[in-house]
Amino acid sequence: MTNFTLVFLGGGLGAVLRYSMALLFRSFTASNLWISTLVVNITGSLFFIFLYRFHQDLSPNVQVFLKIGLLGGLTTFSSLSFEVFQLFTSGLYVKAVSVLLLNIVLGIVIGILVFR
Repeated sequence: MTNFTLVFLGGGLGAVLRYSMALLFRSFTASNLWISTLVVNITGSLFFIFLYRFHQDLSPNVQVFLKIGLLGGLTTFSSLSFEVFQLFTSGLYVKAVSVLLLNIVLGIVIGILVFR
């Protein structure tokens, strides 16, 4: 398979997983869609760090499928940007900054703590 096919298949699977997570979290917290984005971004960060730390021996095709395709489709910066924008324009400045920092910093910090 070509890298384009691997990215296409992995990206589709990642996007479906992200959408499923959004539906799951929406059923629990209708007004806090940002929580599902936080969960998928942290999960994606942890999985990426896990692959880097423990599975550098994976074939280049598997790495393209997982890292660029699956994790690229699962995690999303555009959703994060839009959700933070909505919070800012609603006047929820502290919440907007908190969501932004949680998404950017928490995945890194948890990765360091889990995979040192």
